[in-house]
Amino acid sequence: MKAIKSSNSNRNQKLNTLIIGDKDINLDDLVQYAKSSTNFYSPEDILIGKELVEMLGEFLNSNLTPLEKKVFFYTCKQYKYNEIAELLEEPSKKIDNAIQRVRKKILGYLSEYTRD
Repeated sequence: MKAIKSSNSNRNQKLNTLIIGDKDINLDDLVQYAKSSTNFYSPEDILIGKELVEMLGEFLNSNLTPLEKKVFFYTCKQYKYNEIAELLEEPSKKIDNAIQRVRKKILGYLSEYTRD
């Protein structure tokens, strides 16, 4: 129980944020669930999931370009790529390509993580 409380403490705040432009973005704010889960997870599963989110955040911070970070942020906020293109004043095709690159990087990272 102490491990769960400590993982929720503010000392891990920096690990749970993405830096986009001049703003820090909390990964927890980006996650949206379509429906509530009917599955129950053990404390160990919860900690492993939080660890994966933290590691993924670090990976994204170090491996995404500034454009990809912005596109990822807006995609997580459920903007359509045409809306993102308007906001960032970029061609739709460039945004679509950035989304595909981010997706490929995330899937590559997750496949490495699950292989370990």
